[in-house]
Amino acid sequence: MIGYHIYYQKNKEINFVEISSQFASALFWKKNFGPIRLYCNSKFLETISLYKLDSLYDEINVDILDNIPYDSKTLLKYWSLPKLYAANEISKLESTYCILDTDLWITNYFDWDKSKDFLAFHYESFDLKNKYNPYLIPSSFIDDYSEKEWDVLAMNCAFMYINNQQMVFDWFEYADKVVKLNKTAKTKNKKDVYTLFIEQRVITYICEKLKLNYGTFIPNVYISGLKDDKDLWNPELDFLEAPQKYIKHIWGLKNFYDSITLKLLDSIYNDIHSEFGFLEIDFPELYLKRLMIIQNEINTNIRYTYNA
Repeated sequence: MIGYHIYYQKNKEINFVEISSQFASALFWKKNFGPIRLYCNSKFLETISLYKLDSLYDEINVDILDNIPYDSKTLLKYWSLPKLYAANEISKLESTYCILDTDLWITNYFDWDKSKDFLAFHYESFDLKNKYNPYLIPSSFIDDYSEKEWDVLAMNCAFMYINNQQMVFDWFEYADKVVKLNKTAKTKNKKDVYTLFIEQRVITYICEKLKLNYGTFIPNVYISGLKDDKDLWNPELDFLEAPQKYIKHIWGLKNFYDSITLKLLDSIYNDIHSEFGFLEIDFPELYLKRLMIIQNEINTNIRYTYNA
């Protein structure tokens, strides 16, 4: 099964945790599932080449995303648009493939129903009345809103199995119309609402419209908008069950990178080393950077202890 990473880098620096998770993602996909290809812009290729991660890919395409026909303001607002744009181009060449985010890795092989037209990572539920809910009513983005047609759950697309070309073409076409309509939602502190709509909300709507045979890799539903110590999954994730125990995704921890960097790096590299051994000879810049981060953390703790 061909896997694809898709990444459009804007001007900001990429956190080393994400670089490391991409390392794991590519390594494990190649071992467990087959070839992995990368669609990215030249800036991202330049970034990962510093760590020789480009050597992991069977094929790299920069032409598509270097020439994406959207301005920087649009790409900032709809930051998942490059994924949909690249998928639309990939589907002109491939009928069946997977897309996985670079911050997701799969430690072991597992099988799924390949007769499906589409599989996403998992469903997401939401309550439009909850002020913390990251999803908005579709009329915030489109003009032809029909409540009945949109009475479906969102789907998290960090990992996707695609087995229907028309679905991808329709998905991108719909997302492109939303972007060009460019409605502005009345919302506060919800910077992700635009990209969540065109990616995670529209996809279920399109699957229903086309009457596809679709579903998710894991049966658990993520409950969006919860705070404090409430449960986030229904049912709760069981990490003793496959495939839940094999799929590692660190997206939800992005806001905590600064405080748990070492813990995340330990988790990533422990998985890598248990399967592939230590790879510092092949990827010296990667391991040197990791060592520098560890040493800096040790020095910071020493200074903190001394000053206290």
